[in-house]
Amino acid sequence: MRRRQLAVGAALLVLALVALGSAAVLRDRAERGWLTALDRLEASLGAGAEVSYGALDVALFSRGGKVRELSISAPGHPDPFTLTVAELSAGGLAQEGAAGLRLRSGSARNLELVTPRGRWRIDRLALKRLVVHDSPLGGLGDWPRRLAFESGQIEQLSFDRTAALPEVAGSEAPMTGPAGEAESLPAPAPRRATGPIGSLARAELGRLADGRLARLRFDRLLLEAAAARRLEVARGGAEGLDLARLATAAAGGGLPADLFLEHARLEGGSLREQGSEAGFASLVFEQSPEGDALRSRLAVDGLTTNASDPRLGGYWAPIETAGHGRGFRLQAVLTTEPGSGRFEIRPLLLELPTAASLELALELSDLDLETLAEDPLAFAETGLRSRLASARLVLVDEGGLDAILAGPAGDQGMTARQLRQVAAFQVAEALRQGQVPRAVGVAVQEFLADPGRLEIRVEPADPVPLVVLAMLGLAPDQAAEQLGITASSEPGVSVEAVEPGAPAEEAPD
Repeated sequence: MRRRQLAVGAALLVLALVALGSAAVLRDRAERGWLTALDRLEASLGAGAEVSYGALDVALFSRGGKVRELSISAPGHPDPFTLTVAELSAGGLAQEGAAGLRLRSGSARNLELVTPRGRWRIDRLALKRLVVHDSPLGGLGDWPRRLAFESGQIEQLSFDRTAALPEVAGSEAPMTGPAGEAESLPAPAPRRATGPIGSLARAELGRLADGRLARLRFDRLLLEAAAARRLEVARGGAEGLDLARLATAAAGGGLPADLFLEHARLEGGSLREQGSEAGFASLVFEQSPEGDALRSRLAVDGLTTNASDPRLGGYWAPIETAGHGRGFRLQAVLTTEPGSGRFEIRPLLLELPTAASLELALELSDLDLETLAEDPLAFAETGLRSRLASARLVLVDEGGLDAILAGPAGDQGMTARQLRQVAAFQVAEALRQGQVPRAVGVAVQEFLADPGRLEIRVEPADPVPLVVLAMLGLAPDQAAEQLGITASSEPGVSVEAVEPGAPAEEAPD
C-alpha cells in the first residue's frame, strides 16, 4: 500500500512539473507574441516611432493580458501623434488578417491622445467584441471603417485644442531625401492654437460596423470656443450615425451633403454667445431618403432667450402675465435633391403656443447644394444663382401678439398697440413712395390695425431667377405681377380692455 501511495504521489509530482513547465512555455510564447505585436506596431508607424511600456501581465487561459504605462509616439506618421495609456486590458485576443486583431473584450484607463489638432483624454474606454481591420493606426482619418465592435462605454472624455505635440527627442527628425538617402530637417516646433474644447461625462455606444454607429447615448456634453461661445446639453443620443462620412467631411472642413444621421435628440440645452443665451427643453433632428432627395426634420421645444440680457429684460414678463408659457416652438422640414438642385422648406414654423405663429415655405431650384455643404455661409452668393419656384408666409395672431410686442415696445416707451400704429404708418409711407407692391402694403396695414391672419404668396408661372426679387424695390407692382405675388389679411376678434376704474359701456337697447 505504501509503495502504491508513493507511486501515485510521484506521478502527481511529475504531472505538476509538466504542467508548470507547459505553463512557463505558454507564458513565454504569449509574452513573445505581445512583444512581436508591439514591435510590428512600432515598425509600421514611420520614422522616429517609439513604443514602450512599464509592465506586461499575460493571462494564459483568457488569451489576453494587461499592459501598463503604454506609450506610443509617431512623429513621422502622416498624422503625427502620441498616445499614452495607464492600463490596457484585453481578453480573447487573436490575430485578424495580416495586420489586424480581434478581442472578446478590451478596456483602456487614463488614455491620452495628442495630435497637432489637440489633445483627447478618456478616463475609461471599454469595448466588446472589437475587430481592428488592418493596422489600427494606419491613418487616423479613416479609422471608423477599420474598426468594428458590438458595444462600448466611455467615461469622462475631453478635448482641448490648446494642446501641442511634445517635442521629439533631439532637435532633428530623420527624413528621406530626393535620392532616397536620409537627411536631417529641423523638427517642427510645438504649436499651441486656441480653439474649441469639449467634454462628455459618459457615453453608451451601440454596434459599429462599416463606419456606421447604430446607437449613441450620452450625458453632460460641453462644447466651448474661448469664453464667448459655450454649448451645454444635459443628455442626448443619436441613431444611425455615419462616423466614416463625418470623419471624411471633417478632414475637408465641411458637413456631408447626403445622409449621415438618421435620428438625434438633445435635452436640456443652452447656448451662450457674446453675453446672450438661448436655451431649449428638447431638440429632435431626423433624416431620411425620399426617392432621389433627402428629407431633414428639425423640432425644437421650449426655445427661450436670456431674460437677464438688458435688451431683453422685459421680454418674457408680459408674455407670462398674459398667461402664455415661456418658450417658443420651432419646426422645420427641409428637402434637398443635389442632382436637380432642388431646395425646399415646407414649412418653417416658429410659434409661441396659444399666442402667435409665423410660418414660411420656400422652394428653389438650380441651387448649388454641394457648395453649401462645404460652406453654409455661401448661401448669399450661391442663392442668387438659383431660381424661385414658390414662397409663402403666414403670420397668425392667436391672441398673444401684443404680449410678444410689449417688451420691444416698452424699450421704445410705447405700448404694443402704439408700436403697431407706428409700423402701419411706415408701411403707408412706403406705399405712398411706391416702394412696396400695393396688394402687400394694404394687407400688412390691415393686419397691423386688426391682427388676425396675414398671408403673402409668391407663385410665378415658371421658376424665376432669385435676383428678380431686387425689382421689388424699383417697380413693385410690375415685379409683383411677374412673380405672382398675392396678399390677404383676415381680422381677428378684437377685445378692447377696460381701464381700471372706468365705467363699462352699456349695451344698446
